[in-house]
Amino acid sequence: MRELITTLTTNFVTTIYNYIILNAYTILSNVLLVLLLLFIPLAPNTLLLYIVPVFLFLVSMATYFNVISYMREHDCGVCSIRKYFSIFLMNLSSNWKVFLIYLIGIAVITIDALIVYAGNGITYFIIPLIITMGFILGSMFFVFLILSDPQSKSMKPLKLIQSAIILSYKLPFITFINFILTILSLVSILYMPLIYIAFGAGLINYIIIRNIGRKFSVSLYFEQI
Repeated sequence: MRELITTLTTNFVTTIYNYIILNAYTILSNVLLVLLLLFIPLAPNTLLLYIVPVFLFLVSMATYFNVISYMREHDCGVCSIRKYFSIFLMNLSSNWKVFLIYLIGIAVITIDALIVYAGNGITYFIIPLIITMGFILGSMFFVFLILSDPQSKSMKPLKLIQSAIILSYKLPFITFINFILTILSLVSILYMPLIYIAFGAGLINYIIIRNIGRKFSVSLYFEQI
């Protein structure tokens, strides 16, 4: 019994430690976004200032998925800061086209949302807009998980995104949960940016990874394509 308690305590402390360190890495890789959120609130007239920070934020999210995959594959704790930024730069150089496509998609959805919000006569576009945003963002998390596997290097960006969108349709409940978590993230970014960056980003990413993993296996995905 004592050994079981010791093991559980050790695992719990290790998990919390890994979470704190990985969140610290996430903050460091999003310093520009943190500064903008603190001093220049997100608004229609400040959207252009957020293009580069949001792009780097997408890279950091994919890197988070990579690091979790690396920890599971090597059965180890969180990697060093040098390894983290090595993975970050690898993602940036290898997958920038994927991040750019999603950045454009997010920008278009954001502009459409602002137009719908500003116009009282076109509110009937809200539901289709929400559904479209849900599947686009849902596919993004599948893409990030697929990119954590070295086999993804042989896939073209558009084919990868297309297959991820199909997955988001095939697994609607998983997509719905991820969409709710994404909305929670957006609200946190707008109203509690520091808390989100410091604690929420890593936690929500981890929940999303666990959520996708319940019904989706990257290894099986590559066996079937």
